[in-house]
Amino acid sequence: MILVFIPGTFSQTLPSNSHKTYTYEEERTRHMGEIEQLVRRAKKRDPDAFTELMQLHEKDMYRTASAILPQDADIADAIQETILTVWEKIDTLQKNRYFKTWMIRILINKCKDILRSGRRMICVEAVSYTHLRAHETKAN
Repeated sequence: MILVFIPGTFSQTLPSNSHKTYTYEEERTRHMGEIEQLVRRAKKRDPDAFTELMQLHEKDMYRTASAILPQDADIADAIQETILTVWEKIDTLQKNRYFKTWMIRILINKCKDILRSGRRMICVEAVSYTHLRAHETKAN
């Protein structure tokens, strides 16, 4: 299974099973119950449940990564690496209700790894030819 993160392609909503109006606390509890059910299914290697979990948390992952990393390509890499790690390690999650906290911690660590490694995108078009020639002249 290959999951590719493309910013802005997932929705942030869970399908509602009824038309009843809930208080904030009731809605949150119901929502958390649905997420815990998805986590249980994902732990059993259900790719649909895992994909839905990633879709539900896409905006939170993007918001977190973009607060740490300045480049969109690095943000996408961090999220992609997080998705892969979460899929590979989801069976190590001890309490399903802490899924989001666990996933965001993995994401933060991936962002820090990218910052430490110095992997940063440099826009080639932004570097002028004269600047490159001047640098070459200094090197010789």
